[in-house]
Amino acid sequence: MRSKTILRERTPEEEAALRSLARSKKSPAEVVRRAKLLVRLIDEPTLTPAQAGYTVGFTSFEAGRRWVERFNQYGLEGLQDHHRTGRPAMHSQNVRVELIALASTKPKTIGYPYENWTLERLQQAFIQQQGIYLAEGTIWKWIEASGLKWREQIKGTTKKTKRQPGQEPDKEAAQELS
Repeated sequence: MRSKTILRERTPEEEAALRSLARSKKSPAEVVRRAKLLVRLIDEPTLTPAQAGYTVGFTSFEAGRRWVERFNQYGLEGLQDHHRTGRPAMHSQNVRVELIALASTKPKTIGYPYENWTLERLQQAFIQQQGIYLAEGTIWKWIEASGLKWREQIKGTTKKTKRQPGQEPDKEAAQELS
């Protein structure tokens, strides 16, 4: 069984910094919550780290103990998040370069029957040429990140004309239909 985790002795400067951090409106919310946990333990020494953790919003009884241990070992820096690398890329940089190269060429020059790319057309052409499926959102992000501009395609629009004095467009349209 684990031994009880106890908050170590703090310097007056550390305690002042913890209290300031616990009241902070500009620091990350999770860091403020961790500082509140420690301030709660300072103000109410009879609480266990798990109890103090629940009062400040942690849902795991282990969370309070882990943050106390990190503070005991690393001080105020221990309350900060560790750097995370994030999810690895699904596609290599070469795939991105190939997509941008395809998007930069006019479809007619490579044998397609249309003047401009749409996301769907670009996606289908890339699948045909490279055999790699890319989600439309991925294509959109890569195109924007590369600096290429898209024009929104508007389907079914008609040119608006100004009405001439004495002109009745409803009658003219009815005559054209009959």
